[in-house]
Amino acid sequence: MEEASRRSAKAVADIKNCLPDYIARIALRFEEAVGDGKFRQFLGNDVVLVPAPRSAPFKSKDAAWPARQICDALASRGLCATVEDWLERHTTVKKSALSRKGTERPGPDQHAATLRCGDVLAPPPARITIVDDVVTRGATLLGCARVIAARFPETEVRALAVVRTMSKQEIQSMLAPVEGRIWVQNGMPRREP
Repeated sequence: MEEASRRSAKAVADIKNCLPDYIARIALRFEEAVGDGKFRQFLGNDVVLVPAPRSAPFKSKDAAWPARQICDALASRGLCATVEDWLERHTTVKKSALSRKGTERPGPDQHAATLRCGDVLAPPPARITIVDDVVTRGATLLGCARVIAARFPETEVRALAVVRTMSKQEIQSMLAPVEGRIWVQNGMPRREP
């Protein structure tokens, strides 16, 4: 494994373990990127950030929730209007990282069926960005987006992940921000890049 790939694997572990210093550095990088004109359609003072739920319902209020920690760090840098925990996982789904084959992974429909949007008393926001720590195929983000879009049909809904997986290739650079697209084709999520 190349050095950049090793560092990338450690970075993912640090994010998953909610290491505060590492997550604060991520928020700083996003602030710098926004200052350079990137990610403005995902972040801004009119954007509500909604953390993607974990794969299982919370058993404890102290459980690690990387997506929420990332949202809070982005908010501390003034990169959103607010952070709202509008999505809740009510039924466990298999973690994508534990599935060897793509066909074993839960799809967008299964994710959407195991989520609910809590009671939201606020008026519809102009923009919502769903935030996750890692995107593999995008099934979680697609499921989250369906649930949020059903609740806020007039609101622009986007998704943002801190890390994207790259199968069967070595990492060339730890910092390679991209804007891409995730969609469903023949019932399966597709991601580009």
